Amino acid sequence: MNSGDIFVRDARKDDCEIIALFNEAMALETEGIRLEPLTIRTGVRAVLDDPSKGLYNVAERRRQDRRVSEADQ
Repeated sequence: MNSGDIFVRDARKDDCEIIALFNEAMALETEGIRLEPLTIRTGVRAVLDDPSKGLYNVAERRRQDRRVSEADQ
């Protein structure tokens, strides 16, 4: 994989659940604490609803679109 395979975008509201899950896992791994899932989701949602409160970015792999030719059918 090279850097062209990954792109970074601003998080959207539909990213809330996955961001919250990563935040929960990071707190457990780095601090050894379990955060209340509802509290995490409330905080993530607040940031996604109001950009003045913060910013989340999401890194994604680019999907390789495959063109179907007549020979493939």
